[in-house]
Amino acid sequence: MACTIAYASHLLMDWLGADPSQPAGIQALWPLSDRWFISGVNLFPYLERREMLSLTSILINLKAIAEEVAIMGPLVVIVAALRARTAGRARRAGQAKLRIEN
Repeated sequence: MACTIAYASHLLMDWLGADPSQPAGIQALWPLSDRWFISGVNLFPYLERREMLSLTSILINLKAIAEEVAIMGPLVVIVAALRARTAGRARRAGQAKLRIEN
């Protein structure tokens, strides 16, 4: 289940990203289809993949990383807080069950 969620979320984030290369987008249905899909929303900035060690590429990629952290960071914090809250409830329910049984 975790692998499926990770794969699907990766496809979703790639689909929402800017892609100046041609053909733009992702082949989400490959090998069933050769079509390329792109959302056009460009929620995530593009990463420079040519001349990776040039100063220009490094600055573009650092800016993209900062923007992605700004977008995804709050979501990660919310999910972590919800998981901690759920785990806390389960732990308290387990403790209450132990008290009842004793």
